[in-house]
Amino acid sequence: MLPFHELPTTVEAEDFDLGGQGIAYSDKEVVNRGSHDYRNEWVDFSTHGDDTHVGWFSRDEWMNYTVSVPSTGYYEFSAWLGSKATTSKVVELREGQSVLAELAFLSSSGNSRTFEQSPSTTLFLEQGEHTFTLYARDGSVRVDKLQFALSPLSKDTDGDGVVDAEDTFPNDASETKDSDSDGVGDNKDLDDDNDGVPDLEDDYPLDPSRSQNLVTNTAPDNCEGVENQQLLCDVLANDIDPEADELTIVLADSASYGSLTVSEGKVLYTPEENFVGLDEFSYQVDDGFNLSEPTWVDVLVERTTTIENAATIYTANYENGTPQSG
Repeated sequence: MLPFHELPTTVEAEDFDLGGQGIAYSDKEVVNRGSHDYRNEWVDFSTHGDDTHVGWFSRDEWMNYTVSVPSTGYYEFSAWLGSKATTSKVVELREGQSVLAELAFLSSSGNSRTFEQSPSTTLFLEQGEHTFTLYARDGSVRVDKLQFALSPLSKDTDGDGVVDAEDTFPNDASETKDSDSDGVGDNKDLDDDNDGVPDLEDDYPLDPSRSQNLVTNTAPDNCEGVENQQLLCDVLANDIDPEADELTIVLADSASYGSLTVSEGKVLYTPEENFVGLDEFSYQVDDGFNLSEPTWVDVLVERTTTIENAATIYTANYENGTPQSG
């Protein structure tokens, strides 16, 4: 099937696959109508200067080209064509039964041996071997070469990990974006959004509508429970962030009679064994930009176990000596 070509590359039209008529190509006439005996084939080889091309590429004729795609990606396909026709002539690139590209060509010179590059078509090609067919839909065309160039959608000229199609500076590995379109890349631009606030002082360096993030408004909390049971304190319930940022709890002052952990956006208070009474701790809120001042949480742990030898409790009738409860 050779000659064999690895993409990206330019393939000379005369270097189609081996195999002969009906296998590697299809030509309507047995004889070579061209002036150049490049290969012993039916295909019509002609010359332009010192170079060879395929002439008299007539309607329904075709040639196969086997290529190797080293890595899956996007490629730009075009062909260098010549024709003296006064209307557009179409050649197709096929793979099997699929038409991958339709190249409509109208020469600007009217000289069939003055070759011009056709508009390109973007192809997505999987890694591996492909056999493409160049097919003449209309005829009256000469073919000099086929070009398979790496597309900007896959090409990374400066090797910075960003493909050229998404890289504002495809030849500068130190820059990829220009947020304010001033011609200076974000890494070198000291004020990317042109809002007058230097990036180092701007909480939103790419947003000209705002520059400062406000600290979360926190409020003291109460958390109540019973002895020997953990308390889950929803300390953020009363806190308000002006920008609705995602909030993170940062523990500040520890509790005196229990341990603290942060669990699912709440504070889990574990009291010491048999502790009953008041305790407290403080926390701060991190909104991704600011850390709030410490906010205190009062903890009340109530008794649930019976106190042995407890004194009699008198209520409203204590003055006549009759206990109401005890």
